[in-house]
Formats: sequence, C-alpha cells, structure tokens
Amino acid sequence: MTATNPFPIKKYEETKQEMIVARRAIEKEKAQWLTKRNALKQERATELDKQFKRAFERLDSYAARMNLTESQELLKTIRQLVEQGASASLLDDSELGPFNLADLIKGIPDLTDSPALELTKEIVRLTIIAGANLNTQKAYIGNGGAISLEWIVLYLAAGVETGIWLKNQEQYDTCYTLFSWIIDSFPRIPEEYSFHPFSIYLNCLIYLTAHAEIQEKLILAMISYGFSPIYRDDYYQNVSFFSRLATIQINWLFLLFPYEEEATKQYINALRPNITKEVATKLINAFTSNNKTRKHFKTFFSRRAHWLLRHIVESAPEVIFDLVKRNELDMLTPFLKNFKPALQALRNEKGNTLLHQAVLSRGLVENTIQLLRNSGLSLQIMNKDGLTPLSLAMKNNKTALVKLLQ
Repeated sequence: MTATNPFPIKKYEETKQEMIVARRAIEKEKAQWLTKRNALKQERATELDKQFKRAFERLDSYAARMNLTESQELLKTIRQLVEQGASASLLDDSELGPFNLADLIKGIPDLTDSPALELTKEIVRLTIIAGANLNTQKAYIGNGGAISLEWIVLYLAAGVETGIWLKNQEQYDTCYTLFSWIIDSFPRIPEEYSFHPFSIYLNCLIYLTAHAEIQEKLILAMISYGFSPIYRDDYYQNVSFFSRLATIQINWLFLLFPYEEEATKQYINALRPNITKEVATKLINAFTSNNKTRKHFKTFFSRRAHWLLRHIVESAPEVIFDLVKRNELDMLTPFLKNFKPALQALRNEKGNTLLHQAVLSRGLVENTIQLLRNSGLSLQIMNKDGLTPLSLAMKNNKTALVKLLQ
C-alpha cells in the first residue's frame, strides 16, 4: 500500500483467513473437549479440574520450565487430563496468586530454545481448549497485572532486535501464533477495562525491517476483527502513534484510515464514533510535521471523497479553520476537491467563512486565498458583522489582499 494505492485487500483477506483458520482449529478441538466435559459427572469433573490446577501450577517453578524432561512430563499429564475432560477453570486470576496462563505466557522471553517454546505453545493450546479465562487471568507487571493478550501484544510490538523482551525470531513467531489463537476472544468494545489491544500495539510498536511484514499483518488482523485503535471514553487515550507512524511508516497510518469498502466497513463503523475533535486535530498535526507527509496526505485523500474528511468537516470544522489559519495548502486541497459545498457552508462562531478566516490570518495568506477562490468559495457571504471577505480585508488595511478579493 502507498499513498496512491488503495487498501491492500488481497493481503488483508489472506491475513483474515489465516486468523480464522487458526481460531477454527482451536474451536474444533474445544468442541470435542466440551463433549467429553459434558458427559462427566460433577464429582469426577471437579476432581479432574483440581488435578489440572495442581499440574499446571507446578510450572510455577522456573527450574521446571527450564528442565525439558520435567516439562515434558507436565505436558503429558496436562494433555491426558484435557483428553478426559478436565477444565482450566480453577486457575487463579490474580497476578499475585498461584501460577496461571498469563504467567506462562509472560515467561516466553526466558525460553530461548525450540523444544521449550514448542512445549510451552502446546501447553497454552491445551489450556485454551480446556476453557481458561483468557480475559481475567493476569500476570504481574508494575503496579498491577496484564492478561495474556496484553503480554503478547507488548512482545510483538517490541520485536526481537530491540532486546526489550524477546531474544530470537522463534519467540516472536510463537507470540504471533498465540495471538492468532486468542485475539478473537477479546471483546471489541471492552467495558470496565482499560486495555485496548490495537491502541497498545500501535503505541508500543517499534518499526523493524525484519518484522515489517508481520507487523503490518497484525495491523490488518486488528482491523479485520473490528478493533478500533482509539476509544473516545478511554481515560488513558494516547494517540502519539499518529506522529510516529507519519514519520517512520506513513503507509501504516493510511492503513488505519482506509477508504470505505465492503471489507473495511466493520472496522470503520467501530472507528468513526471515536474520532473526536481532539483526535482529529492530533491526526492532522501528525501529517503537518514536514512537507513530505503533507504531500502524502494530499495524494492519498485526494483520490475520492473519504469518510474521515467528511467526518472532520461535519463534526470538527474547527480543524478546517485552523488549517486555513496556518496556510496548510496541501492539507486543504483534498477537503476542497471533494467537499466544496460543505466547506462553502462552514461558519465559525463569528459567522466567518474560510475566506474570512484567511483574511484574518497572519503570514503570506495570498496563496491560501487563491486556493479558496479557485475552488469556487463565494466572495459575497457576509459574517455576523455584515462584512464580506473583501470588506474585512479593507477594514483591516490588508491592501495586498484587496486585489485578490475583488
């Protein structure tokens, strides 16, 4: 995808299908497990669950996880229990409690050899099949706890080369596999919970050439599941990733705001209500960091009418007035090209049009006025003081602008 090319539908569909296949494989085994589970008498089910909990919690020992022979024995026990219908429901949720699934996933950076990673991945798979609550079990981090998905997102965002968490490519690949197994289990609009997987991923994302393909696939996967990268009611809202993506990988910023088509409707419907005036302002400012990003904005959004620009015009017109005030010609061009009637109707609290705003702006505004005029914006509209753009220029002794407005 580039500023001149549309959303990468083929790659998007391939990524979406990859996630679906991975999840369906888990669900198929889970259905088979559930059949066995439902056939158990309550007393037997309770005993199996207790055995599963005891076996799993033995992994709490670092030595046990590092000792391949001991880990293989634990895996064998866990597999046999799951095959009999044992549930993972008794695993503790608290980050301060006994060892749980989130703790196991948190420890992936400690596993540097293939057998240990494969074994851990299999234990995770079996525990998911056995009904572990992925969204409540936490492992300790800082002053609280993080669920399994949060650990995986953090690891995938940082990659290997940074050395922050993971140490080799196999660990990274393991995390990607686990992501495909559990992402669908997380609510699209979480309630009473501050973790937003897409937002966390983007805010922690470190662009690495070696991981670029997977990093983009993760963005596409989040989009395919209908996750929004922003939430208007999120107290900890952070959109600093706008500026970083605009600088290091601007095409990914365009990925977050695709043109509307059948494949992207679910995502756009989730995203659009969360784009407040503050978010729109920060997004626009990310593109005005340099002339190169301005040109990318102009090229991408000029192709045809885009829902994001329409949303800004309708719900955050102050952003447009600010672009005029700052003489942002490249940024204004797509708005004028595709939404001229709506821009013609814009007024601020003083009844000023965009042309009035241009007259009142500082600096070399001649090119901005010329752009607005060439786009067909009316020179005859009066503000609340009864002044047209021309009479406003005359009142403020801006003789250089008078000729442009006559």
